[in-house]
Amino acid sequence: MDQYKSLPTDGSKKKYLQSKEINVRKLRRWKKKENKLRKTPHKRTRSNVNDTPEQASNKGENSHEEQVLYDEIIQKRTSGSKVSRKWIVLRMKQLLKIPPADKTRVTTGWLKGFLKRKKLSNQKIRNNKRHTVYQRIHKVFNYHWYVVYKAQDELPEDPRNFEESAQD
Repeated sequence: MDQYKSLPTDGSKKKYLQSKEINVRKLRRWKKKENKLRKTPHKRTRSNVNDTPEQASNKGENSHEEQVLYDEIIQKRTSGSKVSRKWIVLRMKQLLKIPPADKTRVTTGWLKGFLKRKKLSNQKIRNNKRHTVYQRIHKVFNYHWYVVYKAQDELPEDPRNFEESAQD
């Protein structure tokens, strides 16, 4: 804000804002809250976006168990097996030697943070390529037969007067 104020008004302020990718609306909001912003100290956020993989993997009180779990997930996925959220939670409880009924330490909040820390996501369940075309073709044929069967009951008596028969 101080650098912006010290610039001359010959158009260099506008260039400065464009170079920093700051729009006028944001600048006005900052000016309104300037005193409050100056009083609060700058804190580093807890985001691990710029962390190296080693730094990101060492976060959390159970970092060793989380790394073991991560390795198991990767191994299971590469072998072609599915990994559900429930499996991850139960496996982590096994690693920490917590009874499965205990819902205190390994919760959905932990799971969400774990998936974010390890840059994992839920795998979408799709039916693509689960069955070959030859295994699915009879379903398509049956559906077409059913459509023809149902369409016979709904055909108008005179096809030329389709609009009139549709209104009845």
